Amino acid sequence: MKKLDPRSVIIGFLVAVIGFMSIGATNTTFDSITVGDINIPKRGWINFIDKKGNRIMAVTTSNGSGVIDILNSTGQKTISLSHTIADDGAIDLYNSSGQNTINISHTTAHGGAIGLYNNSGQETISLSHTTTHDGAISLYNSSGQNTALIP
Repeated sequence: MKKLDPRSVIIGFLVAVIGFMSIGATNTTFDSITVGDINIPKRGWINFIDKKGNRIMAVTTSNGSGVIDILNSTGQKTISLSHTIADDGAIDLYNSSGQNTINISHTTAHGGAIGLYNNSGQETISLSHTTTHDGAISLYNSSGQNTALIP
């Protein structure tokens, strides 16, 4: 058996070190990720963070219900999509003050509705449809009192 040349051992060691260092020196950003499933952890949410460290989206789940919240750069919720285990769902849009401005919802017990709200969070217009195929348009004043109803 031949003896190992010390220079060959040193060169082989350095090549191995350079190889391991190049594996660890990869970029941590990805252009795309493909997965089959994403499981929500036990804490109940997954946060999406922008490059500045701000939370821009959160996916939550609890007892079979799920919510996706989209937030602006200051952390204020702007859009919320929700679904319950009873097959109810809603889309809510918020203004920069965090007040709900538009609500689109459907419940299996009551039907569907679209609600428009003023800057104080008071509903001003409601367009609704019931499970018995009845519908109505309601108008409200700034105090939240129904001022007009078109059945």
